[in-house]
Amino acid sequence: MKYAAAYLLSTLSGKAQPKEKDIKGILDSVEAKSDNEGIKSFLATVEGKTAQELIDSGLVKMSEMSLNVGGGGAAAPAAAAAPAAGNDAAPAKESKKEVKKEESEEDFDGGMMDLFG
Repeated sequence: MKYAAAYLLSTLSGKAQPKEKDIKGILDSVEAKSDNEGIKSFLATVEGKTAQELIDSGLVKMSEMSLNVGGGGAAAPAAAAAPAAGNDAAPAKESKKEVKKEESEEDFDGGMMDLFG
């Protein structure tokens, strides 16, 4: 995921097709660990695609994932956006429980790379 984020940040700076040194420079600037092979693999996956194409294909895949989980993600924002019965009534606040998961970045990056392939 960090490679994708650095890639997109680099495109925002005006680079149409960021190179390995661009991504490494961004990651180094925030003292993030980076793996040259991981960056090369990511760049090979996104080669020839624009940032907008990558975002669009990622959004499609994310929506497919939410459908596979049962579509629970779509109902919550719609319900939260619905106004209360009266103008004076304040919307109810939802409490969020933070779920802690032990994941290594490599495991997480590997799964996200599929979004852009």
